[in-house]
Amino acid sequence: QSLVPCTMFASSVLLGRKYSLKQLVGAGVILTGAVVVVSSDYVSITKTEQASQFAALIYWSSNIPMSLSSVYKEYRFGAYQINTIYLTQQVSIYQFFFGFLFAPIETIPGIATRKGVPFSYLVTDFMQRSIDFLHGSRNALFLLSYVAANFTLNTTGLFVTKLGGAALTAVAYSILVPCSTLAFSAPCLASFREPLRLETIFGLLLVFFGFVLYEFDDIRITCLSQTRSQPEAMPLHSLLPAS
Repeated sequence: QSLVPCTMFASSVLLGRKYSLKQLVGAGVILTGAVVVVSSDYVSITKTEQASQFAALIYWSSNIPMSLSSVYKEYRFGAYQINTIYLTQQVSIYQFFFGFLFAPIETIPGIATRKGVPFSYLVTDFMQRSIDFLHGSRNALFLLSYVAANFTLNTTGLFVTKLGGAALTAVAYSILVPCSTLAFSAPCLASFREPLRLETIFGLLLVFFGFVLYEFDDIRITCLSQTRSQPEAMPLHSLLPAS
């Protein structure tokens, strides 16, 4: 959720974007809701899990290039006519190749695991997963479903960036954390199911409230414009035939 302040700061510095008090408070409420959702997990972490905080710091640092990328896309969308589907395809191609280039980083201790993943395991695991996918296993269906969902998410995010800006995209993405936490309590997950806690529901409500507060002015303007655009009701006597 720290993507929200990172993106707001980047768009303010690079694009000169100004934010109202409601938007700043709304962003703060969203961050508070996200903290509430993960608070119980953070308190209950073990000493072994504390050793992976370095990896969490690296993961958090990904907010910096993500926010800069989103702000740059907003700038380009404003200066040029760019097809959103085409841009999604280009981004996917780069992600595909860079994913393989960065795979050896998992061998560094503290990144993927405490001792690092052996490079030979990365190769054999990739080959085995590829064979399972070609044979049409159940995991192949899950992988295709994930790709479809991820493609939809990325394309929708680009549409939001194009029409509403980078900061709005980050705010919209913030709803994913409480919603995904809520989804993990679904009975269909069987052994992977996690208990539904009161903090999750309360945090979800806070995030939604912060989102509405952030977009309050735009929602109000949209409602007013729709009300004014509706045709006025014709008086009843105008519908009667002339005598």
